[in-house]
Amino acid sequence: MISGGGGILGRKIKIVHINTYDREGGAARAAFRLHCGLKKISESILFVQNKTDDSLEFLSGSKRVDKIKVFFNKRADFFIKLLFRLKIDLPWSFNFLPFRTIKNEFIINADIIHLHWINGGFIGIGSFNKLNKPIVWTLHDSWPFTGGCHIPYECIEYQNFCLDCKQIPKRRFFNISNWVCRRKLSYYPDNMIIVCPSRWLAKCAKNSSVFANKKIVVIPNGIDTNQYSPRNKQFARTMIGIPIQSKVILFGAMSAASDTNKGFCFLSEAIKYLYDKNYKHDEIKIIIFGSEKPANPPYFGFDVQYVGHLNDNISLNILYSAADVMIVPSKSENFPNVILESMASGTPCVAFDVGGISELITHRIDGYLAKPYDSLDLAAGIKFVLSDRKKWTLMSQTARKKIVELYSIDIIAEKYINLYNSILEI
Repeated sequence: MISGGGGILGRKIKIVHINTYDREGGAARAAFRLHCGLKKISESILFVQNKTDDSLEFLSGSKRVDKIKVFFNKRADFFIKLLFRLKIDLPWSFNFLPFRTIKNEFIINADIIHLHWINGGFIGIGSFNKLNKPIVWTLHDSWPFTGGCHIPYECIEYQNFCLDCKQIPKRRFFNISNWVCRRKLSYYPDNMIIVCPSRWLAKCAKNSSVFANKKIVVIPNGIDTNQYSPRNKQFARTMIGIPIQSKVILFGAMSAASDTNKGFCFLSEAIKYLYDKNYKHDEIKIIIFGSEKPANPPYFGFDVQYVGHLNDNISLNILYSAADVMIVPSKSENFPNVILESMASGTPCVAFDVGGISELITHRIDGYLAKPYDSLDLAAGIKFVLSDRKKWTLMSQTARKKIVELYSIDIIAEKYINLYNSILEI
């Protein structure tokens, strides 16, 4: 097999990545990083529905009919929920309407169509059989094989076509979650390759009714280890106005304080244990990014700084470098970017032992894996990381070494090139 983007085509492979957003969300960040890695060895472009970045890295439909389509697609799920009187607590998508930009020239000329997160009405389920190209789909959550939910948590009804969905009341004549699953089975092409960033998600996908007969491979998300590297801690703290002597706890995610999956409530409980039993008020500084200060913020007992939404790599790298520990108390995660970013920056992470997180952190070696949803053990993990400076230095170096050796974007891009070549050489 020929690496470096070549193959039986005798030229660089042309890849079109498709994602709903250009910058917003973990899937967008992962897709962009992969695109940047692939540009060095192939022809790669990003096609998005919601374009907020003016750079030429991102392409979107510009015709008026495309913009009208986007307008209605974004609202389609809402109207379906209204029509069926569905009161769903979890993130949910139907992707009922078709994809308008099938005839885009970049898609027509592509060798590979690489899908990422396609919800928000971007690509309808019924459009898959119209793409007429080899398709690679990197899963960033469970939606591609469920009846509509993005995070099933303990539910495994996706193994039975979501016949007995716990979120949607049973209807006498129509089971919409089962219908969505069977539409996916019907429209997904047989030769589509599924990529899962974690072994955990790959196992879930393989056990699903929709993907049971699909080829599923595991390729982790990658990161630019030059952009995310350890910076001088004193410099980093000076940049954001934090005393050098403080112990800094970092927490952050998209909608960090409002998305229940991100575990803000567990963080709050864990910090209270630390305040009550371990540390004085002025010893700890808490920084929260990805969210504005809530109207009624919890009382942590320590100083808390909400820094809002940060999307640029420089600011995030400085923030990670300024911290002593990154907390990821999510209830469910595939392969979180924040852990990749933090460990690449030399900052150990404390997280629940769930999903793909268990594959990223080695317990008590480069971080701490707490018992799922146990705030007391989460607090114990924070104390473990903060208690010994020599131990912290070793954990920091080990975390950085792991990311460089296993998850550098150049390594991950090469894995994808090999996958593309294997598809095109069939």
